[in-house]
Amino acid sequence: MVLILVLAVAWLGVARAEDAPQPGSPPETTAAAPAAAPAEPAPPVEAPAEPAPPVEAPAEPAPPAEAPTVPAPTPVAPVVVPDTPAPPPVAAPAPAPAAPPAEVPAPAPVAVAPVPPPLAPAPPPPPPVVDVVAPPAPVAAVAPPPPAATLRTYALDPAASWLTVVVRNDRTAAASFLGHDHAVRAVDFRGVVQWDPKQVGSCRIEIDVALTSLAVDPPGLRERMGLDPKGAVSAGDLVTIAQNMLGSRQLDAANNPVIRYRSTRCEAVGGKVRVTGDMTVHGVTKSVVTLLTVATEGNEFTAKGTFTANHADFAMVPYSNLFGRLRNAPALSFAIDVVGR
Repeated sequence: MVLILVLAVAWLGVARAEDAPQPGSPPETTAAAPAAAPAEPAPPVEAPAEPAPPVEAPAEPAPPAEAPTVPAPTPVAPVVVPDTPAPPPVAAPAPAPAAPPAEVPAPAPVAVAPVPPPLAPAPPPPPPVVDVVAPPAPVAAVAPPPPAATLRTYALDPAASWLTVVVRNDRTAAASFLGHDHAVRAVDFRGVVQWDPKQVGSCRIEIDVALTSLAVDPPGLRERMGLDPKGAVSAGDLVTIAQNMLGSRQLDAANNPVIRYRSTRCEAVGGKVRVTGDMTVHGVTKSVVTLLTVATEGNEFTAKGTFTANHADFAMVPYSNLFGRLRNAPALSFAIDVVGR
């Protein structure tokens, strides 16, 4: 009995599978009649209350049993699927209006250069003209140049010369009554002068003074330079003054042992000679101008003149003491009185 029920259920499942629409096949539609109501489902088969006891397999195979007669399944009415209304047609977008064609400018006319007319044939050359060459005019004789003036060289004589500078006491200082004016002379130096009175612009002067040759108030110099004889000091004070003059705050002889002078220009001015030259003191070079009275007699050359400068021109500070209450004046007065042979 159980076997019969199982076979019946299997057959019904096969039949329903065959009647179902296959995938991909179009559904059956009936346009004329409305969809029929689905048939009532078959009543469920009641399962036995208790399972049947297991059947023992016979020792020998039983002859095949005849298949039981299974009643035909109840026909199932086909399911009619209503037609799905087709979607409304979509209007195609109107084509965009075509852009007007761009205007192409007409090409500018090309100017054609006119063709020049053919050149006329050159006229025949004129007959040669024979010029009569006049004899050259006589050339005037050129006067020979005057003989060049010869510069004469003179060596300066330190013993007969006076190269001096006057340093004065600053009268505006509070303790100026303790100070004195002093004159310094270069007792030894080397000097050369090249001179020709007919060729003043070619003169040349060179002087080198060793600082160790400077003497403060040597005999006769104060009177020569017009200084008060009462201002003379003792020999010991003169040594101290010379040490201060050559020290690092003044001439700095240890680093600048020589004073140099080199002329750069000479010119005649009213019977005198204005000499411009570079003077180097304390390692600083300054251009100075001296108006000299120059004379020559036989083998002797003489020149005299004066000029002034300041301590600051050569990066120096005037000597001072007592916190500045005693000090030298800024101005320096130079005097030249030289003899060359």
